Amino acid sequence: MNIYSTVSTRVGMESVRNSNQTMVSKWADFSLPIAFVVFLGVLSYVLSPRHMMWGDEFLAWHLLADASWKHAYHEWLSGADGGGISYYILGRAVMALTNRSPQIMRVYSAVCMGLGGLIWFRMLRRHYSLLAVTLSVSLIWLCNWTFLDESFQVRFYGQFVFAFALAAYGFVQVEEKALTPRAGFLIAFTSTAFMVHTHMLGLCFSGILLASLLFSGQTVQTRIWQTVGILLGWVTLAPFIQAIRSSAHGQQWIQMPTVQDVVRHYLHSSIYLGSSLLTTDIAGFALLTFVSVALWMRHRQGHLLARESQDRYLVIIALLGMLSPLGLYLVSHLGKPVFATRYLMPQLMSLCVLIALAIDVFLARVSPKLQVGIGGLAFALLAVIQIATLHSVIRDAFQPRSDLDPLLAIEGDKPVVIFNAPLWEQLWFYEGSKAHRFLMFHSQSLSIPFAPEYAPMTVLDEDFLNNTQDFLFIDDKLSDLIYRDFGETFLGDPKWKVTPRGTVNMRGEIAPIYEVKKVR
Repeated sequence: MNIYSTVSTRVGMESVRNSNQTMVSKWADFSLPIAFVVFLGVLSYVLSPRHMMWGDEFLAWHLLADASWKHAYHEWLSGADGGGISYYILGRAVMALTNRSPQIMRVYSAVCMGLGGLIWFRMLRRHYSLLAVTLSVSLIWLCNWTFLDESFQVRFYGQFVFAFALAAYGFVQVEEKALTPRAGFLIAFTSTAFMVHTHMLGLCFSGILLASLLFSGQTVQTRIWQTVGILLGWVTLAPFIQAIRSSAHGQQWIQMPTVQDVVRHYLHSSIYLGSSLLTTDIAGFALLTFVSVALWMRHRQGHLLARESQDRYLVIIALLGMLSPLGLYLVSHLGKPVFATRYLMPQLMSLCVLIALAIDVFLARVSPKLQVGIGGLAFALLAVIQIATLHSVIRDAFQPRSDLDPLLAIEGDKPVVIFNAPLWEQLWFYEGSKAHRFLMFHSQSLSIPFAPEYAPMTVLDEDFLNNTQDFLFIDDKLSDLIYRDFGETFLGDPKWKVTPRGTVNMRGEIAPIYEVKKVR
C-alpha cells in the first residue's frame, strides 16, 4: 500500500469518526432536553400518591378545583393565593382536559419545570459544549432541592421557571438574530405579561431583562420597542391590583432578610451535599469559586463581554440575574419582605449559564481523552447528589397519609378542636367522613385564611363555645397566635374545667390533649 492510499484511508476514517460524533451530538441535543421533561413528569406522577398536599398547595387547589370560576376569581382577588391569574386559568384548563386531581396539577408543575429546562438547554447549546450544558442543566434542574421540591407541588413555581426561560430565550433570540423592532416588541410584551401574570415577582425578573437592554448590541429603535413591550406587560397588571395587595397582606410568614441570609442563599441554594451545613457551605463556596475563576480567565483573555463574543448578551443576562438576591434584599427593606429561595429560582437559572461557561473554559485546557474521563466522574458525582437530594425532598417535604393515623386514633366521639390549618385540611380532604369530629375555629378578631365554601367545618369560636358543653382540645404549639386568642377564652375561666387527657404524636411533636367542659 503506497503513502497516498494510506493517507486517503486515514482521512476517510477521520471523516467517518467526525460524522458519527456529529450524529451522536445531534441525537443528544434532541433527546436529552426531552428526557428532562419526561423524567420530571414521570417522577412527579409516581411520587404524588405518596404524599399529601400541604398548606400552600391547598391554597392553590381551592381555586383550581372550585366548581364556579366566578367564585374562584372573586376569592383570588381577595388574596386566597399569591399566584398570577394565568396559572389558575391554565391549571383549570389542564384539569378540564384531564381530570380534577392534585396529581395532575403536580405533573403539570413538573412538566413546566422540565420545559423550562428544555428551553434553557437549547439556548445554552448555541454557545457551549454538549458536556458543559448537560452537566450544568442537570445540576440545577435535577440536583437542586428547590427545583425538585417545586416539581412535585400544586404550585405556580414550575410555570414561573417556564415563563422566565421563555422570556430570556426570546430576548436572546432578538439579540443574536437581529430581529426586527416589531418582533422585539411582541416578544418583550408577551413574555413579560406571561411572567408577571404567573407571579408578581415577574416584575423584578423582567426588570433584569429591561436592564440588559442597556448593554444590548441592537439598534436604538429595537431597544426602545423592547422597553415599551416590557412596560406594557407590567401595565397589564393594573386591573388586578386588588389581588396583589390582598396577597401581599396575607404573606406574613416571610421574615425580613439579613445580610447573612443573602450570603447563605448564595452558598446553600445551588448545591446539596447532605444535611451538614458545613459540607454544603464548602460545596457552594467551591462551586462559586470555580465559576468566578473561569469568568476571570475569560476576562483575562479579553472576550468575556467583548462585542465579538457570541455569548455576550446571554452572559450579561446571567450576571444581572446573579444580582437578583441583592435586589430582593433591597426590595424587602424598602417595602415588604419577599426574600425566599423559591422566589429566586431564576437566579439559579442564571448560575446555570455561568456554570456551563466555566466548564467549557476549563475543558478547553485539557485533552479530549481527559475530557471524557472528567465527564464520567462529573456525571457519577451528579448521580450521587441527585439521589441524596431526592431522598432529602422525600424525607423532609413529603407528608404521607400515615401522619394522620394518630389523630384518627383518638378515642371517643367528642368534637376535637385543632388549630393547625394544613393538618385540618389534610384530615378532611384525605379522610373524608373519618374526620367528621375535627373542627377548626376562626376568631372574630382574626380573618379566616380561606373562604367558608372551602372550609365547611370551620366555626366561629364564640358560637361554638356558647353551644357546646364538652369537647377535646389539642394544644398545637404551631399555631400560637390563634391558640392564644382561643385559649384566653376558657383557660383560667371558672366557667370551664380543663382536664389533661393524654397526648398525640403530630409528626414527631408530642401535643397534649385536653378535655374542656363547661361548668354547670
